[in-house]
Parts: sequence; structure tokens; C-alpha cells
Amino acid sequence: MPMLEEAVDMKNTPENLRRLESVSIVIALLLMAGFIVNPTPVGAPPATGTLNITWENLAPDTNTYQGDVNLTVLWLALEAQDADITLESIQVDIYGFPPEGINRTFAWDDRNYDKEMSYAECVIGEDTSAPYVLPPLGQMRECTWPGIGRPVVIEQNRSRYFTIYLDLDFDPDQQLTDKDLRVCVNEGSITSSASTVVGLPACSRTIEINTRLFFDDMERGQGNWTFEGGDDGGIYPDGLWHLSQGEEDCINNVPRRLFFHSENTSWWYGRRFEWFGDWMCNYYTNRSEAPLQPTKNWGRLRTPWIDARKGTSLVMTVWHFLAREMYSGVDLARVFLSDGEGWHLISGERTTDDHWRKLILNLSEYAGKQVQLEFRFDTMDERNNLFFGWFIDDLSVHGEVMEHDIAVTEFNMESFVSLDPQSVTARVSNIGMNDEYNVEIDLTQDGAVVDQKIITYLASGDTTKVMLTWVPPGEGLYEICFKSVPVQGEIVLWNNYQCMSVNATSRTLTKVAVLRSYGTQGQGPKTTWDYLNAHWDGYGLDPVIIDYTSLDIYPITYEAIKDIEPDVLVLSGSGYYYREPIGTELDDSEIEAIEMWAKEGNGFVTIGTAFHTNVSNNNGLVGLVGIADQTYYHRGSSSFIQVDGKCIDHPIFTSVSNPFEKTFSRSMVPMNGLRWDSGDLDGGTMCALANDASVAIVVHKGAVMISSAADVVPNEDEKQLLYNAFVWSRYNVFDYDVKVSANAPRFVRPFDSASVTSIIKNVGRKDLSAVQVDFRVDGSVVDTRDIIDLLRAEQAYENFTWVPSLLGTYQICVFADIVGIADENPSNNEVCMPIEVTNDIPIQVYVLDSWGTDFSGEAPWDYLNENWINHGSARVYINYTRFNKETISYQDLVDSYADVLLISSSRSGNMDNPDAGGYHFTDSELNAIARYTQEGHGLVATGLTLDSEKLAEHGQVLGPMFGLKAKNLYYYLSGINNLHVINPSENHPLFNNIEVNYDTANGMTLTTAHAISWGPGSWEWFPEDWRPEHLAGGEYKAISYPTENATVITHDPGGYKAVYITNFVEKNSNVNDKQLLYNAMVWVGTGIDSPTDLWIYKDGSTLRLEWTEPTSARVQGYRIYRAMSVNGFDFNNSYDEVLAGTTQWIDPQPLVGIDPNDYFYLVRA
Repeated sequence: MPMLEEAVDMKNTPENLRRLESVSIVIALLLMAGFIVNPTPVGAPPATGTLNITWENLAPDTNTYQGDVNLTVLWLALEAQDADITLESIQVDIYGFPPEGINRTFAWDDRNYDKEMSYAECVIGEDTSAPYVLPPLGQMRECTWPGIGRPVVIEQNRSRYFTIYLDLDFDPDQQLTDKDLRVCVNEGSITSSASTVVGLPACSRTIEINTRLFFDDMERGQGNWTFEGGDDGGIYPDGLWHLSQGEEDCINNVPRRLFFHSENTSWWYGRRFEWFGDWMCNYYTNRSEAPLQPTKNWGRLRTPWIDARKGTSLVMTVWHFLAREMYSGVDLARVFLSDGEGWHLISGERTTDDHWRKLILNLSEYAGKQVQLEFRFDTMDERNNLFFGWFIDDLSVHGEVMEHDIAVTEFNMESFVSLDPQSVTARVSNIGMNDEYNVEIDLTQDGAVVDQKIITYLASGDTTKVMLTWVPPGEGLYEICFKSVPVQGEIVLWNNYQCMSVNATSRTLTKVAVLRSYGTQGQGPKTTWDYLNAHWDGYGLDPVIIDYTSLDIYPITYEAIKDIEPDVLVLSGSGYYYREPIGTELDDSEIEAIEMWAKEGNGFVTIGTAFHTNVSNNNGLVGLVGIADQTYYHRGSSSFIQVDGKCIDHPIFTSVSNPFEKTFSRSMVPMNGLRWDSGDLDGGTMCALANDASVAIVVHKGAVMISSAADVVPNEDEKQLLYNAFVWSRYNVFDYDVKVSANAPRFVRPFDSASVTSIIKNVGRKDLSAVQVDFRVDGSVVDTRDIIDLLRAEQAYENFTWVPSLLGTYQICVFADIVGIADENPSNNEVCMPIEVTNDIPIQVYVLDSWGTDFSGEAPWDYLNENWINHGSARVYINYTRFNKETISYQDLVDSYADVLLISSSRSGNMDNPDAGGYHFTDSELNAIARYTQEGHGLVATGLTLDSEKLAEHGQVLGPMFGLKAKNLYYYLSGINNLHVINPSENHPLFNNIEVNYDTANGMTLTTAHAISWGPGSWEWFPEDWRPEHLAGGEYKAISYPTENATVITHDPGGYKAVYITNFVEKNSNVNDKQLLYNAMVWVGTGIDSPTDLWIYKDGSTLRLEWTEPTSARVQGYRIYRAMSVNGFDFNNSYDEVLAGTTQWIDPQPLVGIDPNDYFYLVRA
């Protein structure tokens, strides 16, 4: 839609310049008074050189209205040829419009020749009365540095550029409406030192003064304007739009900008707030309890209803000042229009270059309706919301109202249609002042009428919908037009018809919609989509239409998708350069909508870094493309991709070379290993792989995942691949299909009950009358249930109980089968998992998504799983795969049966990347972790998990879980390797088998800090020692030396236990690090302390054991183990058991002096 922008009227500039000229004159007079000057006749320098003028008409195609200011009319380029030329003045002649309608004419010094008002430019001459000579007195002088106040001299072979503007009188009665206006700079109107002036006259086009249908300068209060919005912190439930007056006094408003265009009031999306004793102006918001934790915010400002039922050439002008973050997809400033049938995006704005500028929007297609305008600002994220925001002032809507005017105001057809008869609908409006009778409406094909209708009566201001029929005569491209035959007296005819090119075809059309991502915001993908739209026939017989604007919205709802009915949804990349195109992360409701649409049988294709640590919530869609729910990143990649033999004949590789080369270097890869293999699949088929495994192409149930950025600068093979994927992709939805999910404990004791829960869901199109569910152990059915009437999309819960008697590891399975009908997709009918039956139930430790899940190969998890006996008597089982995913719920934690949750140095995965935010837990994840821990489970964290610079909310929510104050700030240091146990006599279990003075292999640590703010989001960090005032119930158990920047903290509030180890002990672990990790897992995981001070005494002919009981009230008793060697304990079989309250035990065997064997004893609480 046509859009123009003009810049603000710098009202005070001419007065300032006149004051400067006056000062110059006074100085000159004072100097002259000190000398006696005899009159000397001086002749004017001879005229020389040629002033060559080229020009451009800038009068808007949208006409104008009374009250318009900064109305651009002409642009002049003045080139000095053969000599330097001094410019004296420019006279502007105005035709057709009387002087009383003009407040001012002025010339703008357009130094960067962009035809806009820009920074460091100025008014170089103005006049307020006819004849309009710029300047009216004296000669033209420079208005800005360098050379301010000096004559304007155009150097030889150089050019100067000037834009001519008009300010029109407002006139509330609009007495000059329908007048014409034309501006010229005629021959002889430019005075200068040139001997010759060529290129004149320069004249604008003739524009009309239209009727002002709506105007508001914001000086009369809110009126019928409304606003709404919010922020993630809940402090601003209505957003930040408000009427602003006198808020310019801010420390970041230097030089002082006006927060209004006219008078003193505007609408502002932003706020002024106190910041350490000063005023700050921006749109930064924060959590109520944490002023340093920024939040996302958004707001909508809506105009009153504007009556545009009469009038053509409908135009909106508004003055706005926009200062926002310049990344694509973030801090969105957009203008929408409602015509009563929905909201339509009509403009997206980027910046006004530190000026007030006039935004002109052509709304002609909405003529004949009542409309509302809405200004929407959405930060899309919480980062860098430090700019002024958006100011709105002086909004007007104008149009031309004719005696007779019929318009076709809405006409939409698909660009591709079948050969069947087509119903064609358009909206016809009477936007003239008179009622009309017998209006003829024609539908034409290539100029020939194929159908028509007579509207017998259409009142002024009324609209009606007309439906006609077109029968395509065969395959081909046709020009289809909906026309209103002119009524008597109608002279504006351009709006009487609308036409479009329509392709009639017998082939299948694929409509592709690109979801909000790099594919809707990056120029590379948009160029690719435009090319494929224009040249699809170079890649196949079936047409494709790629729409990359309709779903570049937030939020993407199911209704928004259904409105455009795409055959295929495409999610493009989001993390090519450390940070995603901001705002491309999908939220839970969007993921649900996308998944719902795909599973109705529509296609789904992902390209590049659609899944990435920067947009972790997108992982909610990995199941659609059959890859694992794990952390993904990006890397440079190999140039060649090899298609696997099993997929050579797959339709997505039709006419694609094998191997084929890719162009753009980035590719999405699993974070762990940065390469693809079969372990990264979850049901998908790896159809192609780069020779260095940096690129994979996976197909799954009709969906496609292309990990390379094939849409950025594709070669012919990549264009073919994209075309093929779009045409082929349709998600496989079967008529008859049940899906099973199940959960069970990983370990169980003999004769204890193991509860196996399962969910059986009907994911097919048809209702099912009966489903049989079998519970199997090592392949044998041990229980069966029947589900009656499982309707489409419904699910049933079936719980089984298994009581094992023998030690061992068993494979248990839940299998569902449709009774009497073959399941069309048996791949998801069964879920199996191992259960180990043992008397030695290990402490189950689950590593949450963090460094320890993505870099598990560098962590000591496997070592401790296999060699725990080297570190203590309690068996540990460490699982680092289950929670290597991006969304962790409370129910997920419950289903794991975890004794201990371990967070492994959340920030340390990409410490070499200053933009990396670390492994960020969402609010819901933090709350889930806290809730599960407080229900009696252990919590261990290491390294930079609480880092305030990148993970501030971790310290605020998780910090208190470790007995730390929520208000603490933390930063990182390196090179802190030496620690000592603070109270060795305590014999705390954390330091079993660790010396009082010990070292750690990795010197990276988290320490407390304070920060100095240089404005919201800008901090300088100063590390400090750990001190008692940082604690809120926690205890320091070890501390570094000589500086106290590393520590080990315990917290035992009574319901759970927690340990925070500030060193990064799991990276390059030495024996002390492994022992400390093991001890921490055991201490927090048992929920009780172990007995201490075990002694063995000879008591007559027997041996007596004595120990000190732990203080925990949860102790029920003690198991005693005996072995012939230190490594010979069998923890599946205890030697004896005694009740709590017992502190000694006598071994009836051996008889001392008779049995020659050595015995080793172990006592467990």
C-alpha cells in the first residue's frame, strides 16, 4: 500500500537563526565604529558560471487537507558548473490556492539528499507571506555547522539539495476544500552569482485539498481513544500508552527532544521513572520484586471510530516519533486498521531517525466503511528496552467527497483456481453524496463481460456485497475484473473496478504460510519466497504460493492459521548468529495451535535453526519432525550433503543432485557433540547427512526437517529441495491410530508394588468402539484391560500394578491394540522401559537441562554410575538424558521418581559467547523445581547456576532454596582452585574422603558481587567475597583461600536438603571434585544423615559394633552389611537389621580365636 513519510517542522529554527544573524550584525557595527571609513565605490563581482538545476516533484499522490504541515512539494538539486556560485534566494510561486490558506513556505537544507528531514539538517529559508522569497530579506545563509551564518556557496562541480515545504492553515470550517494547489520555481526565481541558470521551471503536480474527515491534536484529553496492554511483571496491566505532557526532563534526553509535535501533548508508549535520583525515559519494565530483572511489555492504542462511508482517496496522516531497538522482529511498532470485519496490518515502522516525521498511509481500499486505527507496540522480549518508545500526535484522516461516486472497495480471488465454476464476490460502496439507482456491476474475463448484476438502489454511504460467477474456459492465466459501470455524473472512475490475474489449473495448488521466524523477517528468505512464487514452474508441475506476511504476527492462533487455510506451515531459522531474530520464539499457545493445524493433515517443514537454545520453547514442535527433544545450537557446516540410499527415490529429492552442495554456512546441530547421528532421532528417518554430519534432513509422518539454512541464499538444488518439501509435506493422519505413553519407577524392591501408569490416546480420525491394552513383562502378558468407546482425540488412563519376587532387570511394556480393526500406524502402539528389581535401591539423581546434559561426555556421570563404590557405600544412579529438553513441568519431575535434582553450571555451556544467556529456566520451570524439592527431595547446583548477569531470576527464585538471600547479586571469576573445610571437627558427610585443604580442577566459580548501573540493562560488575550477610539459613561448609570467592553451601530447613557448590566441579573433574559431587548427591538424596563414629570392639568371643545415631527423625532403622573384603559388599542382601534407637550390635559370628577370617562391616541408616 502506498506509504510516504515526511519530517517534522522544526518550528523554532528560523527564530534561532534570526537571532544569530542579529548578533553578527551588532558585532559588525561595533567593529565599524572603531575606524574611519571613506566611501569607496565598489562594483558587484561579474556573474560567472552556470547553475544547473534538476528537480523532482514531491507533491503527494494522496492529495492533502487544510491544516497539513511540512507538505513536501518540490526537491531541487543545484549544481555549480565552471565556477563557485553564491546562492542568494529562491522564490516559490503558488497557483490555485489563495495566500490566506498558507501559513508558511520554507526550504530545507537536504544535505544527505534523501528528500527527508534528517539529523543535523535545518530550515535554510522561509517566508510567511506572498510572494514567497526564501529568505525574504538579505541573502541565504548556512543554517548549521560548519559555516553557520555564512553565505551559501556551492563549490564548482558540487551540488546542494533543497526540499520545498508548505504549511497550510487549519481552518476549522474547511472553506478551501476542493481547491487545487500547484507549486513552481520559475525561470528567474533563483537569484545567485551564476551568469546562467538552466533547468527551470520546476513544478509540482497539481494536488487537491480534500475534506478532513477526522482530526485530533491530542490537546483535548483522552476522549474516545482507548488503550490496553500489559507486562510480564504485572506492574502495568494496561501497558504503557498514556497522554504525555512535560515529561522531557530525562537524563537520557540529551539534546532535549520534544515529546510532542504540536502544542504540548501526545500519546506516548513509554514511561518516565526515577532511576537512582534521576529521571529516565524509555519503555523498560521489570518485576515488582526485582527492579533489575527486565520484562516483556506490550500495548495497543485505538482511535475512536472514524466515519469514512463517504469519500474516496482515503488517507491517514499522523506525526510520530519512534525510537526502538533496531533488530528485526523485536520492539514491533505497527499500525492496524479495523473495518468491522477484522484487524488488518497496514504498516510496520522501524524508526524516525531522531525526528518527528509524518506518516502517510493510503487507506483507499477501506473507503465506504467506518474504521478504527490501532497503534501496537510489542517489545516481544525483555531485552534492551531502553529507547524512548513511540509518540503519536496530530492524526488526521482526509478524503475526497464527490456528488456521485461508486467504488468497488473489496475484491478477493485466489490467484490459482480449479476449472470448476468459481463464485466471485466483491463489495460495492456508494461513497458519493447522492443515492444511486440501477447500478450495473460487471464481471469481466480479459475485458469481456462474463456475468453481471443490477443493484436497483444503493443509498449514499451504503455498501452491499455482490456475488457473480466465472467458469474458467480452460487452463491458463486470465485477467478477471469486477467493475461498476459509471453512473450519471460520476467523474472519479479509478475506483470503479478492481482486477487480478487468476491462473486456472487442473493441478494441485499448495498454499504455504511461513510462521514468525527468520523466514518472515530476513531479507534472504523473503527473496527466496518471492523467487519461488514467480518461478515455481521451473521446479515442478504443481503451483505453490508462499505467504510470508500473514503469520508474521504475535500471537499466532489457530484461528489466524485457519483464516488463511495453508496447506503447509514453515518454521524457518531463529538462531544463526548467537541471538535469534528477536521475537521469533513461539509460546505454548502458539505451539499448540501449530501442532493442532498440522495434525489435521496439513504439512509442516522446518528450515535451519528452527530449534535452538535461544528459542528453546520451539522444542515443543520437535515431535512433529521426529527429532529428539534436546538442546540445539548452530555451527558452520560442510558444503556437500549426501542423500541416503533408502531415500534416493523420496519425492523431496526429485531432481536434486546427489550429493548436492549447500550455500549458506550455518546449520542447526545438537548441542551435545555438534553433529547429527541416529541418537538424535525420535521416530524420524535420516534421509540425508553432510559428510561432516553437520547437516541432516529428516522426514517423519509427512513432515520435513532441513537443518541447513536452505532458504537464505539457496542454489538451484536447494530451491528444488524447498519446492519438493512444500509440495510433498502433508502430516500423516490415519483413520485408525492409537498412541501409548507410559511411566514406571526405574527401581523397585522384591515384593514391593510397582505402579505402571499409561495413557492410551485415539489420535486417528475415527471413533473406536474397543481397544485392548496389555501389560507385558519380558514379553509375557501379565494383565489386560479393555477400553470401550474411545472417541477421536480422547484418551483413557490405565494403571497396572506389578509385584516382582526375583532380583533382576525386567523389560516391562504397555501395548494397545484396536479390537477388530488394523491399526494403520503400529509404531506408536507400545512403550517399553526397564525396571531393576533390587534390594540396593540407588539414590536417583536427575540432571536438569544444563551444561551437564549437553556436555555429558565431559562430566563424570558415567564414571560415578559405574564406580560409586570407590567413593562410598551408597549406590547412585545418575540420569542425564531424561531432562535434556527445553520444557520441564512439575509432573515431569514427579514421573521421574528423582531423589535428587542436579543443576549443572547453567551458564557455562557457552562462556566464550558474550551474547549467550545460558541455560535459562522459565518461571514455570523454576516453580516446578522449587515445589518438587520442598516436597522432600534433594537439590544440588554447581558453578554459575545463579549467575546474575545472564540468569538473574535463578538467583531470585533458586537462591533461597540454598539458604541464600533473594536480593544477592552473583558474578563469575576464574582461577579459584584452592579451598578448605571450615569446621573439620564436624565430620560433615559432604567431605567424606576429602582432605581439610583440597583443590578443584576447574577454577571457574560463582561469587557474590555488586553492580553499578549506567541505566537499565547496562551494568558494571565488581566481584566480592562470600560473607555471612549473604546467607538466609544456609551454612558455609568450605571456603576458598586466599580470597573467599568460592564456597560450598548447605541448607537443611527440615523438609529437604540442598547443596550449592560454586566451583564448576563437573568439568575436568579431579578426584576431589568427583568425591564432593558424590557426597553431595548422597547427603541430599537420602533425606537423612548417615550414622557416624563406627567402632568395632572385641567382646568376649564375639565382635561388637557401636555407632553414633544421626539426629534425623526420619530414621527407621539400620541395615548391617558384612563382607570379606572392602569391595565385597552385596547390597542386595543385608547381614542383619535393627530398629532406630539402636547404637550397638553384636555379631554372633565369628567366634574370636576360632574363625581366622577378616571381616569388614558397614552400617546404613
